[in-house]
Amino acid sequence: MVVSMTLLPVLSLVLITIFFFFHPIFAKMEFIADTVYEEIRPIRGLQMALIVSMMAPNDFLLHGNMEEKKIWEQSKDEVDHYFIMLINNPAYAAEKRKLLLLREEWDKCILLGDQLFQVRDSGVVFKSAADLMEKFDLSVETLAGDLDSFATYRESAVRSAYHTIHALKTKTIIATLGAILLGLISGIFGSIWLAKSRRKMLEFMTKDALTGAYNRRALDDALHILNEDKISFSVLLLDIDNFKSINDMHGHDAGDSVLRSFVEGTQNVLRTDDLFGRYGGEEFLILLYDTNLNHAAVLAERIRRSVELSPVFIPSSGAHLSLTVSIGCAASDGLIPSEEVVRKADKAMYMAKQSGRNQVRLAE
Repeated sequence: MVVSMTLLPVLSLVLITIFFFFHPIFAKMEFIADTVYEEIRPIRGLQMALIVSMMAPNDFLLHGNMEEKKIWEQSKDEVDHYFIMLINNPAYAAEKRKLLLLREEWDKCILLGDQLFQVRDSGVVFKSAADLMEKFDLSVETLAGDLDSFATYRESAVRSAYHTIHALKTKTIIATLGAILLGLISGIFGSIWLAKSRRKMLEFMTKDALTGAYNRRALDDALHILNEDKISFSVLLLDIDNFKSINDMHGHDAGDSVLRSFVEGTQNVLRTDDLFGRYGGEEFLILLYDTNLNHAAVLAERIRRSVELSPVFIPSSGAHLSLTVSIGCAASDGLIPSEEVVRKADKAMYMAKQSGRNQVRLAE
């Protein structure tokens, strides 16, 4: 977007005027923002360090790479650094006792994380390993959530102060800049509208409208790429048990709520690179890149437990529905066609259904 050359002198004069008359206001705003930011930054840093600390034990259990042990030790040191910084900060004197209690909870998380590195990658007892992983993740996530109250309190304070100053600045400046900006608004909003339109079109082509997971087309495209690039991968095929009875007993709105909740809960369990999509109806497919069958089974068991332990609330009836899921696992070394891998996963899932549902089965 190009500004007309005739507007440049006027715009420059306005900006100079604003600088000299309103510079004290800007300076005060920056001082408030910087002060509160310095108080909040260690909390947000601790939250991020806690979340990152979850990755190494989980990745070790899934991939068996002992390099993750070194990363885990570094993560523990970083979390400890932030705890010490907060506990010794006079700005948090009133919350020091609470911080010390949270530090004790972190010690418990450390014990769970260390236990995960003692689990041998036998490929047999993946259920107990998944239970330990789930307990570790839940403990760390709870700890990170508790810290949010500290940051939220201070953020609300700075927002209140900022809005007071911002209101004064806005009333004075908008009238001055209004005429100049009027000619630019159409171009700005035109660009924003085009960007949003492109994004919506892309989501329409690749995302399932009901659940927000990837759709069948996106999954088929990914499988096709795997065929061409000869990449090793695993497939999880998931089917919500007794889904038809949910629709029959509670209505299709309840069924839609179940599907959305199932997708949201499952996405919270998956790793960043895992591709999760709706394959059809109540059936879902997960692509796990560079993951062997035993590691895929660990993740599948973790998903199964998560679904089993997370009842879905149905707003229309006020009921809480308990869900289970049957999962079939299959893997490819990059040489087996992806269609064959999906077929094997589907057969394994069918065997899980036939054997009583709510279980994980590996392809032969």
